[in-house]
Amino acid sequence: MQGKFYSFSPSGEKLSQVGPDGMVRVWDTATGVLDHEYQPASHLMAKPSCIQYSPQVIAKKKSKQARGEGRSSVLAVATLQGTVLVYCPEKRELLATLHHSQPQAVVDLAWLLPTVLFTLSADNTVVKWNVLTGERTACVEVRGGSSLCALNGRSLCVAKSGIEHIVLQKKGGVKVKKSFTGHTSTVAQLLPLPTQSHPDRYFLSCSPDDRFVYAW
Repeated sequence: MQGKFYSFSPSGEKLSQVGPDGMVRVWDTATGVLDHEYQPASHLMAKPSCIQYSPQVIAKKKSKQARGEGRSSVLAVATLQGTVLVYCPEKRELLATLHHSQPQAVVDLAWLLPTVLFTLSADNTVVKWNVLTGERTACVEVRGGSSLCALNGRSLCVAKSGIEHIVLQKKGGVKVKKSFTGHTSTVAQLLPLPTQSHPDRYFLSCSPDDRFVYAW
């Protein structure tokens, strides 16, 4: 879980870290200087479980703006109390609070689009969110997992000791398409690996006791 407390922005210009106290720190990667800190309000405070940047939002610019102003990403910060804080580092503003399954911990996050987020909780449920509205657009049970990645709007990978490629069904529930084995311990992280010809076919996985990153 240690690696899930850090996340690079899509541009690579920022590195964000969340501490045990819930404080979010945003660093400038070029200078190594702390850009700013964000402390959630006391009623939102909870021990964090993971943090992840969204893909970039590319804004249409009608006039010349400062460098980087037309590109922005938001941070999702998940907690052990089942909430997810959506924070905008550029505006230094909390945009939303999503309630997954209190008091069950949210154990992983997976962005698909700047407005679409998947969350995985300790009670083995996956929720698909419209971040703009705060609406749950899907909620399904899985067979257990500690890591999650989104390949497309219906296709996900969920992992614990093994990895399952699942598809969300239109009428609810999931279908397991394929299982992957090979890790010697619990999978710590999954990452999609899009290519131009197959944007939703490949992914990466790693675990603490393995010396390799696996590409599937």
